[in-house]
Amino acid sequence: MTLSEFLSLVLAQEGYYCIQGFRGDANKIYFCDTQAEAEVKIDWLIRQQYDVYFGVAKYKTDDSRKFTNVDCLQVFMLDIDCGPGKNFVSKEQGLDCLDNFCIHNGLYSPTLLVDSGNGVHAYWVMDGPVPRDTWKASAEALKRLCRESGFDADPSVTADAARIMRVPGSYNYKSDPPLPTAILLPQGAVLSFEQFRTSVKAVGELPPAPSHIPREPSELMKRHQERTRKLFKILTDKIKAGLGCAQMERIIDHQTTILHDAWRSGLSIARNCEDWGTAIYDISLGHPRYDAVATRKKADDTIDKPHRCLTFDAHTPKLCDKCQHRGKITSPIELCVEFIEAKDNLIVNIEDGTAVTYALPPLPPGYKRLSTGGIYYRTKDGEDELVYEHDLYLVARMYDEERGDLAVAKLHLPREKPREFSIPLSSLMAKDRFRDILSANGVIGGVRQMGAVMQYLIRFAKEHQLVLDLEILRAQFGWADEDTKFVLGTTEYSSMGSKLSPASEGTKDVARAIRSRGDLPEWSKVANVYGNVGFEAEAFTLFAGFGAMLMKFTNYKGTMINLLHPESGTGKTTILKVINSIVGHPDELLSKESDTLAYKLHLLGVHNNIAATFDELTNTSPEVVSSLLYAVTQGKGANRMQSQLNAARRNDTTWATLAISSSNSSLVQKLGVLKAAANGEIMRLMEYRIDRKPLLTKQEAYELFEGTLYKNFGVAGPVYVAWLVQNLSAAIAIMNKYQVDIDADARLETRERFWSTTAACAFAGGTIANKLGLVDIPVRPVYDWVVRSLVPELRMDFKPSVDVYNDTLGQFIGKHINNVLVVNDAVDSRSGGNIFPQVSPKGELLIRIEPDTKLIFIASKPFRNYCTGLQISCKDLFKVLTSSGVYMGEIKKRMSRGTLISAPAIHAFQFSFSDQEIFSSELFLDETARNKF
Repeated sequence: MTLSEFLSLVLAQEGYYCIQGFRGDANKIYFCDTQAEAEVKIDWLIRQQYDVYFGVAKYKTDDSRKFTNVDCLQVFMLDIDCGPGKNFVSKEQGLDCLDNFCIHNGLYSPTLLVDSGNGVHAYWVMDGPVPRDTWKASAEALKRLCRESGFDADPSVTADAARIMRVPGSYNYKSDPPLPTAILLPQGAVLSFEQFRTSVKAVGELPPAPSHIPREPSELMKRHQERTRKLFKILTDKIKAGLGCAQMERIIDHQTTILHDAWRSGLSIARNCEDWGTAIYDISLGHPRYDAVATRKKADDTIDKPHRCLTFDAHTPKLCDKCQHRGKITSPIELCVEFIEAKDNLIVNIEDGTAVTYALPPLPPGYKRLSTGGIYYRTKDGEDELVYEHDLYLVARMYDEERGDLAVAKLHLPREKPREFSIPLSSLMAKDRFRDILSANGVIGGVRQMGAVMQYLIRFAKEHQLVLDLEILRAQFGWADEDTKFVLGTTEYSSMGSKLSPASEGTKDVARAIRSRGDLPEWSKVANVYGNVGFEAEAFTLFAGFGAMLMKFTNYKGTMINLLHPESGTGKTTILKVINSIVGHPDELLSKESDTLAYKLHLLGVHNNIAATFDELTNTSPEVVSSLLYAVTQGKGANRMQSQLNAARRNDTTWATLAISSSNSSLVQKLGVLKAAANGEIMRLMEYRIDRKPLLTKQEAYELFEGTLYKNFGVAGPVYVAWLVQNLSAAIAIMNKYQVDIDADARLETRERFWSTTAACAFAGGTIANKLGLVDIPVRPVYDWVVRSLVPELRMDFKPSVDVYNDTLGQFIGKHINNVLVVNDAVDSRSGGNIFPQVSPKGELLIRIEPDTKLIFIASKPFRNYCTGLQISCKDLFKVLTSSGVYMGEIKKRMSRGTLISAPAIHAFQFSFSDQEIFSSELFLDETARNKF
């Protein structure tokens, strides 16, 4: 195939031909309107020993080889590089892989193959011209097909409509000696575009590309432009240091011989720098045909159009091969860029319309803050590398028992308040965990940038280890440091004011719920509903929410309040939510019915001195109620063993607070089911009814408690706590005074000490809350309700010990009525009388009742087991019943004496019922037996 036949086959008829030749620094480019003229230019370039190329496209005009000037194409091509260090070791291997690629993907064989000297060019020739944008879509599909199949053709060639390729019959002067280029046989078929498009699975086409796309820079681009500047001097300094661009160095140093196109590319770099006024002339003065006006005109044509590395490489291909910046930059203009350093380390944020200034701490060596915010790093080579676009830095070192050492970071984003978050040092050294933590807190970037951020924060953390003390994160809320501070969520209050106290691993979930929203007057509007007449029980409960923070300064660890009503909708849960809203979210701080006992104890430990609320204990078992009640008042969770170790786990779960719950059934009754003598638990519990009130309509109640409350919460707690830490001794004095008064007015006994303590804390909390204007609820009516109504009601649940023990004995006999023998002691086989028990047992003989002696005998072992099941001490029972003349001691007794059965004596407890109505023998005799008796 001749050159003329080749050009006729691969190039469309319409448009300009592009022929280009390179020889050393020389670059020749010709646009021809006929094939004959193109062949003449090719022949001349070959004879002058140029590397000769032809444009695979036909062009609209004769002044540009840009993509936008491409009219149409008639071929699709692949460039297969072969040889040592290339993707394919030899041309033979490259051709074999090309065959396999076509067969595997159902692709037609190439129409032409050209040996390029150091590789193979494959051409699929169409039977007619294909418009540029239509061609581009199918070329991209071919490129994607290569990538997905693992076929390593040069990806920069496949979809480049402005690509130039070697002319068959020319020489490749990149090799020594030069290698000839030639068309290889056999040849494939010419294809229709539809055949090719279908085989590479191309869909659609690209929209026409306008010659100029006006576009407003994005916000990111604007910010980048504001923080950087371009100086040509930066590039020349790098060139002197051996760190610049070889293409630009050649343009500067060889001004007398540089070709026009290469010079114009250099001019495009200089003109787009701030110091272009001298730069464009400095790189032009040495040319023999230098003209200042022409230089300025040429330069102005390149404004906002700095040439890319590919353009420079096209002028002088070999010069970029060993560039140290290859693959890192796309244009030499990037070597002119430097970041503009901030004049000071002050960061100004506009928050709620007010300017707030933050002082940036000293950055690690080499790092600087940008004038528009953000961090960059200046390398030893003088390169400026962006670390992060926004201000990000470390502010503290902290220690969490579960997570270890932490670095506390602060991030400033343009449209929000600064946010702080903690990074475990173990995660700071682990890429995946580090990225997860930072991205979750608003720091985003690619893999390379996140690596730079990681190194920056590691260096920051090292600097902090030298200059900052380590702070210990709190494992609990409430009082700390010898009661000089109070931790509420993520804020620590002291006499010096408040400061951030980041949540520990154990407190972080609850800390999210302890937050503020809305206004105090609106919240007070909701709370003050309980100041109305008839709401004394609700008001006392709300006071207890404030008073829980004073429980630590009594001699007790806690008390439990249970709000009771057999029906729903009386406001029990609502009160719990209002109590939670003192410090945080009404719902998120509320323990639900489904929460386990272990979780409830965990919450008590986290809350520590803040009231803990437990909703709906209705279905909770008596055993769990008893355990919870004892735990609340003991102020410490259960000890546990370490997993897989024969060692106890450290138990820091302690508290001193008030637990407030709700239920539809009485917890006192639950405890009575569990044990006969539940007085110990009952005295730790204040249970009272919450009745439905007619004061508010359903709509009014909904608007307040489901509307206003959820828009205004967590605003009273900070005010209350701030006052407490400043006036703790005064608060304790108020509490102690109330305890003296309530003990006297309600005549509280020692056994009622938990009620006394709870009331003292509640009334002190209510008094302080009123004093601070948090609520407007009169305390006196609530106090009178406690003295006149609540305490007498609580006492009704208390049962004296003698009644408990008499009941226990009677209940045992009643439970085992079928195991009773009623017989006189005087009747037996030796007395000569008839043996006639009034009542005979229907099962095992456990109880013997003697009407004539007024004695009862009970087998000792079954009775002990029965008492143990009711958690009653037999020793205490016998002590009380001995003093009342009921218990006579333990003896050996033949229980079946007086019957036809003779059995040996067993250990039995002996009781007298001579004067005890509850043990009257009539209880055990039916009418017939009593008549006979």
